[in-house]
Amino acid sequence: MKKTEWNYWFYLPFLFALSAGALVLILVEKGDDVLFVNSFHAPFFDQLFYYGTTLGNGWLFIAVAVALAIKNFRYAVIAFSCFTATALLVQFLKKIVFAEMMRPAVVLAGEPLHFVAGVKLAEQFSFPSGHTALAFSLFCLLSQIVRIRWLGLLFVLMALMGGLSRIYLVQHFFMDVYFGALLGVTVTSAVWWWFSKKYQF
Repeated sequence: MKKTEWNYWFYLPFLFALSAGALVLILVEKGDDVLFVNSFHAPFFDQLFYYGTTLGNGWLFIAVAVALAIKNFRYAVIAFSCFTATALLVQFLKKIVFAEMMRPAVVLAGEPLHFVAGVKLAEQFSFPSGHTALAFSLFCLLSQIVRIRWLGLLFVLMALMGGLSRIYLVQHFFMDVYFGALLGVTVTSAVWWWFSKKYQF
């Protein structure tokens, strides 16, 4: 690749989702978002989101980076760079800047919430959603790497599932997920742009 080529199959749907999400942030009260999504609970969704939330697991990101090393070592370096930058920024925001922000299980205590068996509920460090940030970072990166460009749309949907699962499982508010997604894509896009410009790969 001689220049930075963005996969618009990923970026255009992401920007559409970002725009729609901005309306949700404006129109929906914090807490009502969790109550609304969680109200659609059913055994199928319990299983879907229980496993879907692993799409934002850091170990999955690392496993993908290791697998990429077999194909192209430079891609693995980029993947580890995206993971490290995203994870460090998320932890800085969670633990230092917004350390006082509590999770839905605490803020909405007493509300008629549905909890999924086997999910350990966190209480602190709600903003931003680290799982969502890593999911969007990972799938944004993969959308740039794959040769079949329309798979970018599938990657957006998978990242969205990872983010939505955090709300359904009562782990995060929509605001946490929204800015986690924005952070993951922004950091990954910046890292990809820097490597592609510097090394002309």
